[in-house]
Amino acid sequence: MVVDTTVIDAQRRLERLRSERQIMAPRELTPVADLQPVVVERDEEEGGVCAKHGLSMRIVTFAGHRAEICEQCIDEEAREEVRRQMAVKRGQSLLQDEVNTSAFFDRLQVGHRYRDIGWDDFREVNAGAREAKNTCRTFADNFPAIIGEGTNLVLHGGVGTGKTMLASLVVRTVAEFGFSALHTKAVKLFRRVKETYGPASTEKTSDAIAAFVSPDLLVIDELGVQRYSEDEALILNELIDDRHDFGRPTILVTNLGLDELKALLGPRVYSRIFSGNSKAVHFWWYDFRTGDSPRPKEVK
Repeated sequence: MVVDTTVIDAQRRLERLRSERQIMAPRELTPVADLQPVVVERDEEEGGVCAKHGLSMRIVTFAGHRAEICEQCIDEEAREEVRRQMAVKRGQSLLQDEVNTSAFFDRLQVGHRYRDIGWDDFREVNAGAREAKNTCRTFADNFPAIIGEGTNLVLHGGVGTGKTMLASLVVRTVAEFGFSALHTKAVKLFRRVKETYGPASTEKTSDAIAAFVSPDLLVIDELGVQRYSEDEALILNELIDDRHDFGRPTILVTNLGLDELKALLGPRVYSRIFSGNSKAVHFWWYDFRTGDSPRPKEVK
């Protein structure tokens, strides 16, 4: 048996490629040239024939396991990994150029009043506000790990308590990771879908719904400010169902209590919203804009 170093970096990159998620956040990547060699022991005997390339494979021992490998397959996958790294880096560069521009916030549909704020601008007026901020920031910072799991947030409570502000900060943070995100109001969502019903519409209903299903993160704001028709309830249910099936996180922002939200969504969809590690955050403190509070509490 001899020590073979010809599959060195290629095997290393192949193993990492297989362990990556399909959807990933741009991150600092180790240059290919800096990867440490992985020693593979090669037997003298040959294996079978590669079904793809028709070449004889060889038997190697890698990490204690014997396996047949086709050197051309490994080389192709290693080259694809390099192309993927380059594409990610290009995406990071383009994103960095766009961050904090009007185009960046327009794409996210973040309101103008929330474009020049940061996490430190949220007023931690009490322990509840601090917990709400920490929950939202943890959700945003950990988004690369929870994408695909369908972990959701429900921000509920009185008006003017900072729900939309925190939701906007989550959207911005997630987008800066390189994920797609969209912040929309419920009324705009329903309007876009229902406008496809008319004969003059150039957009299919399925395409309108898909526009809200496809983002990695969707925020539906002002949920429950109106009495929904049966048709609107069906749209909402289909949308949440589809996002749940794809494991794409959703944030609902509402002035409704949780019992009212359950009545609006129905037990089945409500259950899906709270699947896994999903959480509800109650914004019970006073209105930041007016100082009014239906439930006065001591500021801690």
